[in-house]
Amino acid sequence: YSTQVGFANIPVATAPDLASWSTPLDALPELPAWAEWGHTWAPGVLRRPGGFVLYFYFAARSRTTGRQCIGAGTSTSATGPFTTTSSEPLVCQPELGGSIDPHPFVDTDGTAYLLWKADGNAIGRASALFSQRLRPDGLALEGQATPLLHNDAAWEAPLIENPALVRVDGRYALLYSGGWWEFDDYATGYATCDSPLGPCTKVTTKRPLHTSDSGVAGPGGACVITGPAGDMWLAHHAWTPDAIGY
Repeated sequence: YSTQVGFANIPVATAPDLASWSTPLDALPELPAWAEWGHTWAPGVLRRPGGFVLYFYFAARSRTTGRQCIGAGTSTSATGPFTTTSSEPLVCQPELGGSIDPHPFVDTDGTAYLLWKADGNAIGRASALFSQRLRPDGLALEGQATPLLHNDAAWEAPLIENPALVRVDGRYALLYSGGWWEFDDYATGYATCDSPLGPCTKVTTKRPLHTSDSGVAGPGGACVITGPAGDMWLAHHAWTPDAIGY
């Protein structure tokens, strides 16, 4: 699943081997009425009980607030089409600059959470990463939104974003991106957390965990996936060193 490309709001492709990819389809051909076309970015997908029912989160600019907001849609297929009947975003936070980069996480007890970024840099403030418990069907939030991290390390300037949580050996690691996505100094940092709702302690205060090398430039958007042998793989995006930016 990727950010909008051309007229495809949420391109989705599949591969049996992570190498031979299908032609992308549009997983979200119709936006909700509250969303403005052209700003559908950084999707996250959550599988819920009930066969192949999936719950889909996307970021799109709100016609009402003019800020980025997060909505939810459903489909019986992983490739969509996903649909939504909600008249309002799921998360918006206009007073914090808007909300982007939704990332669902399911803990070992089955409880689902949604992590996201409050887009404070859009209004001249520090950006922050949040987490909140999801209703069992994944279509509403429960409890209170909890701030996990703010951008305060020098290498992170001007912002942090792209939260992604993973449980490792009974602890939680929160991956995030820092810097500006269209530069080669964009990089990945991490924090350790006591629970999906924090508190979290930033580990990469002096330097990032994953940064540019001879093969990739500006790696970010990192998340952990399960490999074919049950092992953990890091999926991320990056530029090729000779073609940074659009």
